[in-house]
Amino acid sequence: MCFSTDINYKACDMTKSTAINNNISVETVNMDLASSFTGNKFDIVIFNPPYVVTESKECGGCDITASWAGGVKGREITDRLLDMIPKILADEGTFYLLLIEENIPNEVITIMLKYGYKSEIVMRRRVRNEDQLVLKFYKN
Repeated sequence: MCFSTDINYKACDMTKSTAINNNISVETVNMDLASSFTGNKFDIVIFNPPYVVTESKECGGCDITASWAGGVKGREITDRLLDMIPKILADEGTFYLLLIEENIPNEVITIMLKYGYKSEIVMRRRVRNEDQLVLKFYKN
């Protein structure tokens, strides 16, 4: 079973519509990160966070700014999820995270290493003015 979460209910609706149009089964849940999945473990977690560096006050809303405003280092939302990963990721699970260079990926790698996760960069690309990368975290 595949779940998708978003704090913006319109994003949940769009995800559901996109899934239907592509014949994919996805349960969309309108919530903050994985906050309602207490006691559940997932084999794969994929996170496309709001990563744009902004002021903290722009971060954490429920409107369209929630899709891009990442706060300090563009990581205020990401860092909250990093703390949840050990609780929601299965022991043999994999966590994929999209970042940009301004998010200081090496700091994220260090944070996850403290939780016992190895990491590797699985993709790099330049999109307009962003240097994006996808990090993979795993224990074994």
